Amino acid sequence: MNQVAFAQKHSRSPLLNELRGLSLLGLFLLHLQTGYQLYWYQPAPVWDFTSYFVLAEGSVHGLIALLFGLSFFVVLKRYHEREIEYRPCFTRRLTVVFLLGYLHSLWFAGDILQVLAVSSILMIFSFSFSNRCWLAVSAGFVLQLPQIAIIGIHSWFPDPGYNSPVYLQYLPVSFEHYAHSTLPALISYNLGNGQVAKWAMYFETGQIWCVMGLIFIGGWIGRRGLWQARFPRNLYLVFTATMGLGIYRLLDWFATWAPKKFDENMARWCFEHLLIQYQALCIILAVICLIMAAHNTLSGNSLLKLFAPVGRMSLTFYLMQSLVFVIFFYGFGLDAYQSIGAMPCLVLGASWWVLQIHIANFWLPRFGCGPVEWIWNKRLVNSYRPQTKNPFPFYRN
Repeated sequence: MNQVAFAQKHSRSPLLNELRGLSLLGLFLLHLQTGYQLYWYQPAPVWDFTSYFVLAEGSVHGLIALLFGLSFFVVLKRYHEREIEYRPCFTRRLTVVFLLGYLHSLWFAGDILQVLAVSSILMIFSFSFSNRCWLAVSAGFVLQLPQIAIIGIHSWFPDPGYNSPVYLQYLPVSFEHYAHSTLPALISYNLGNGQVAKWAMYFETGQIWCVMGLIFIGGWIGRRGLWQARFPRNLYLVFTATMGLGIYRLLDWFATWAPKKFDENMARWCFEHLLIQYQALCIILAVICLIMAAHNTLSGNSLLKLFAPVGRMSLTFYLMQSLVFVIFFYGFGLDAYQSIGAMPCLVLGASWWVLQIHIANFWLPRFGCGPVEWIWNKRLVNSYRPQTKNPFPFYRN
């Protein structure tokens, strides 16, 4: 079986590719608007971007986690159906994802691949759980039960030496490295302290629990076969999206007074971010429902198809974006964070996205999958045998 035929046989459903493409676009625009995290080195005085960023980041990362969990469950099921011991294979895949993410994080500390790999470990041991048990685990993480327990600990046993998040202490040094360090110095920093700051952020904000819960929900959707089922009617989808946005506004109102019930310590800070993670879940629900509703219409389906090719090459484009734009924004490269504003970034992002669509439409009919996806399948996880004819000119046996 040649490369293109293999990719077509094992390709994801159109909606999954479209969702991957849309989530990648959201993450890319978010990174551009923040100058790949250098916005906070010289924040614009016009408005506070921080709250918006935390909410948007949680929403985009959550959607990516949901799709990641669904995709990996499909892989797990494939191994199980072929009566292959899936735990070693799945562990190997997650190890490769983690190492790839770690290497990527040396270049850009905001990498998400590491987080997805670590958050998926429990899936290895829970494959044999019942659907109810799987859904219960998902709900426990999505409802932030570990974070609620942490808030209780901070409330009942306050630590006077821990009144603010640890990761905030690393940010000024991180931004200095991003803005002024040479590339070797940046890599050296990201080897250690950059990793500490990143993981402290995920745990202290509670975003790690949301990612884990959505990965499990993605797996639960795969177990029930819901991703292959017929979509509900648009009336129900729009109603559900409206309910999600309504709950979001209710949480927004709740956040104006409820955190004041806590003392000025980590309990209040964690509670504020707990509400932000709940709001992110509401946005994810609304976005998915609206995309499904658009998928049910002729014009919406035609528009969403533009995102599917990029979704099939999501890993390639994710790494390529950071490779190009870290050089563009950071001090060791073009140092553009000092001169480019939000609107030029938006125009640049739209232009780059159109370029990616053209690249994907050129590449996929010829090779079936992106170059990084091919290396992933061919060399790292051995999903299929090599072709007689090399699919890529830069590869040699």
